[in-house]
Parts: sequence; structure tokens; C-alpha cells
Amino acid sequence: MFARGSAPVVGLAVLVSAAVLSVGMLYWRPLIAFGVILLALAAFVAWFFRDPERKVGKGVVAAADGVVHAVADEGDRVRIATFMNVHDVHVNRAPVAGKVLRSKALKGPYLPAYDKRAAKNNRRAYVIRSDIGDVEVVQICGIFARRIVPFVDSGAKVAKGERIGMIRFGSRVDVLLPKHTTGGDMVTVLVRPDERVHAASTTLATITKKKRSSLPEVRK
Repeated sequence: MFARGSAPVVGLAVLVSAAVLSVGMLYWRPLIAFGVILLALAAFVAWFFRDPERKVGKGVVAAADGVVHAVADEGDRVRIATFMNVHDVHVNRAPVAGKVLRSKALKGPYLPAYDKRAAKNNRRAYVIRSDIGDVEVVQICGIFARRIVPFVDSGAKVAKGERIGMIRFGSRVDVLLPKHTTGGDMVTVLVRPDERVHAASTTLATITKKKRSSLPEVRK
């Protein structure tokens, strides 16, 4: 399965490579080598835009495939940053079920995604009102990845694990969770930096039935 809206791109890449190969075999053989290169590029494009089905995990799930770059305390929230490499699936998913209160593009620089200041890069932020409170998902551009494709708009209702958008060719996705639910239970983060996660299937955090505390529940 290919990501939403990618069929024309994949189809064009395959068509151009096939046409060049055909011309090379029929009329001018030096074109064959170029056609093979184009065919390899078309295969890469098709592979890049793959969008596999996922079994949705428990608790708060990952929004992106990749490696956890950081788990950071930000006052009353915890930020979980996931770095996506070029070989990762680039379709991003909702970590919780709820209503999209806001889906907004925000302007900024194009710093490397692993830079501490990259949270202010050119990005798109989704705020999802869920049973545990407001959860924010931020798709962040990097040096090369500058194309964010949103799949949902403000006002949309999303299921946990539902596709919400994609970033083309790398970069990172941050999930910002409240430390406590609206009912006062604690949100316990389960992932650590350098851990690989998969969108929709990996559990980022669970809800722990405890009374409100001033301390974040982030596993060390």
C-alpha cells in the first residue's frame, strides 16, 4: 500500500524509467544503462512511499517510525522526539483517539532535525483533544525534508493509530503529552532515547492510576 496522494509520483517515476528503457532497447542501446538507473530510482520512490498496515498498540502509541531522539521534561508536559531516517516509513499516525482541535502550519528555519533548536523549525502542529487531555503532535522539517503533507484538518475526529500526515524524505516528529490526565492520573512514559519505535504499534506511554504529583513520571 502506498501513502495517500503518492500514486501519481510513483506512477510517473515508473512510466519515465520504462519509456527510457524501451527507447534504449529499440533504438539506441546506450540509453539502457540510464534507463536501469531511472528504474532503480523509481523502485526507491515506490519503497519510500510505502504505507503498511499496523496493529494498533496499547496506551499512547508512537506517531512516527524511527529512533527516539529525546524524552524531555517541559513543565506540565513531556516531549518525546522521534527522528525519522530516509529508510523509515514516513506516514505519521495519531497517538490517541480524539478530536483535532488545531492543525496548523508554523514557519521557522530549516535546522538539522537533531539540533536542540529544531523544535522551532518549519513545522505543522496538531492538537488532539483526547480522554487523557490535549496531546500535541508536531511534524518538523529538517535540512532536506521540507514537504509536510497533512491528511486531517481542524475539527476532524481521529482514531488511535489513524494516519494524519507524512513528511517527505526524513526529519522528525514530536509528541507532547500531559504529565497528568484530566482526571488526575499520571502519564508514564515507557520509551527511552535511542529506542526504535513504530507508528501506531509501539506504546509510548501508559496511564498509571495515581494521585496528582508535581513530579513527572518519566522512566530513567
